Amino acid sequence: MAKILNPNDTLRFSPSSQDEVAEAERLTFLLRVPTLYTRAKLEKAIRSQGGREVTVWDWLRTAERGLKEIAEVANDDEAMSEYIAAIQARRTALLAADNAEEMVEIMLTRDEDIEAAAELLRSYYPPLNELEANQSFYATCVGIEAARLLLVGWENGPAKFRSGKAGVPESVLEQASEADLVELGKFIQEQLRPTPAEAKNSDSPSPTGSSETNSISEATAKTSRRSTPCKAGKPGTSKKSASPA
Repeated sequence: MAKILNPNDTLRFSPSSQDEVAEAERLTFLLRVPTLYTRAKLEKAIRSQGGREVTVWDWLRTAERGLKEIAEVANDDEAMSEYIAAIQARRTALLAADNAEEMVEIMLTRDEDIEAAAELLRSYYPPLNELEANQSFYATCVGIEAARLLLVGWENGPAKFRSGKAGVPESVLEQASEADLVELGKFIQEQLRPTPAEAKNSDSPSPTGSSETNSISEATAKTSRRSTPCKAGKPGTSKKSASPA
């Protein structure tokens, strides 16, 4: 895992929506420390809802295919050549990256041609919109299911609650904002992701035999919000959720 944590501790997580809120009044999620079984349960729950992670490679392939189709329809290959070259250059740069951190830096680097290509494709190439909608749905599913599995309480949350056999009730999760849950999901994914050293020393290759497990959302997951382990508190207590373009 990304960090060695005591399973008897509780993780504290405050989403970016609380950045300007006084510390004593911030919404803070209290979470069980995730385990490898958590990852398996999380993936199962997401699949059951139809969620599918979209990788940066998926996005680049779809974008390049769309640009070529638009050029063919317009009978003007030159019109899309700069955009296609920018997509191919981004792919080459990612493949040449030495580690995940470098890939994230590349993914976050602005490129005017890629941004313009993305805007064009979103207007004229539905498959890219569908792909990005799938990624958005996946990110939301991760947040909801991570909270359902791991949330034990919150500080300054909207209401007290008790977890049932199926985890946190949906009626409770509905009281949290979708954006906060998406950030929470990214935070939990980061806890479950191996460190670069662990990945390098692992004897098990990735299922794809490459780095194609890098998702579009990983770029933001690498910049986790405020989070620290604390001793487990009483559950349910209350003091008062990116494309290469």
